[in-house]
Amino acid sequence: MEKSKLIPVCSIDLSISKFDQESYYIHQTKFDYRLKLSQESHDLLLLANGTNTLENIKNLVNDSEVDIDFLEDFYFKNLAKYGIIENKDIDVQPISKPSYLKLSFIVLPAKVVDLITPYLKFLFVPQLMYSFLGLILIFLSIITFQYYNTLISYDLTQINWLYFGLLGFISVTFHEFGHASSAKYFGAKHGGIGGGFYLFTPVYFADVSDIWKLSRFKRIIVNLSGIYFESIMSCLYIVFGLVANIEMFVIIGIFLFFHSLWNLNPFLRNDGYWVLSDGLNYPNLSKNSLLLLKDFILSFLKKTTFIYSVKNIFLILYAFVNQSFVFIFLYFSIKNYGLDLLTFPYDFVIYIKNVINNIVEFNIKNIFHFFIPFLFYYILINYLKSIILNLVKRRKLVQK
Repeated sequence: MEKSKLIPVCSIDLSISKFDQESYYIHQTKFDYRLKLSQESHDLLLLANGTNTLENIKNLVNDSEVDIDFLEDFYFKNLAKYGIIENKDIDVQPISKPSYLKLSFIVLPAKVVDLITPYLKFLFVPQLMYSFLGLILIFLSIITFQYYNTLISYDLTQINWLYFGLLGFISVTFHEFGHASSAKYFGAKHGGIGGGFYLFTPVYFADVSDIWKLSRFKRIIVNLSGIYFESIMSCLYIVFGLVANIEMFVIIGIFLFFHSLWNLNPFLRNDGYWVLSDGLNYPNLSKNSLLLLKDFILSFLKKTTFIYSVKNIFLILYAFVNQSFVFIFLYFSIKNYGLDLLTFPYDFVIYIKNVINNIVEFNIKNIFHFFIPFLFYYILINYLKSIILNLVKRRKLVQK
């Protein structure tokens, strides 16, 4: 069949909603792909109604840059690979798990989570939520100031690790219920709650991908609601510790509060990252900002055009700082921990033996001593892996 006679057909498994003034949010519900399309691409998608041929669409658009070859690629390659346009020649696979999340699994299925979230939605009634937040921040700030020195020097061997693990699990689970409950409150669907590993650290997550159809302000609230819920749990632990005169609960509560604040970091895939991404209306913030930085550099090297806007400049700075942190950390580690990096595996084994034999204390200061070498090797290995994979891809392209 001639290209001009081809008839693109939209999948019936599509959900389309307005993202902002210039783009639309497309959700392929069967394969769970989510795309952000420009107004022009959205208009072309609507013309794929099962009756218009590519020739008809070309005539309707009446744009010299939109020819038959462009339309064929747009419909039957670019959109078809996500299952948005039907194409029998393409085997569409369900969306894979995020590459930054390793060994992920579901702990609480969506149906189980949905039984609980309706009872937590009241915490997002504006007047109650803002009052709670104010009181929580004041209380936790006072307690943290009073117990800061105790926390830093606290002998972790005094902690019952069964209690710590149980209380920590309850806290992070409640954190994820915060995300799911706020999504429910604003009318978005939520998935299950699961776990995995990010930067070799066990993490919890709630599937709230559907919030992309919400307004920017509501998405930001959903992103911050985990910290809100975890702070509530921290307060409960601390109050119990103060009333029962059990210092361990106070220490655990403060530690979990610090953990919730760490989630505001926008340079890792924490809640702060998604807040910034949603605040800028810029999906795939890390990847796309890095591509923008490359385009900015190429504009000087190859004299290409680059659009200078406040948003683009901010994204360039974000990508630059993000990448600079990595190289600064590597340099800092080599300069200040050179010998520790070389002896890290041996030293760590000896430390664990000494802790077991009660020769040294198991505390935050000692653990941090091994954290730097551990993170150094993780970042270095991932960078080398990325370079090798890119070289392999380029070699394959050259061979083709």
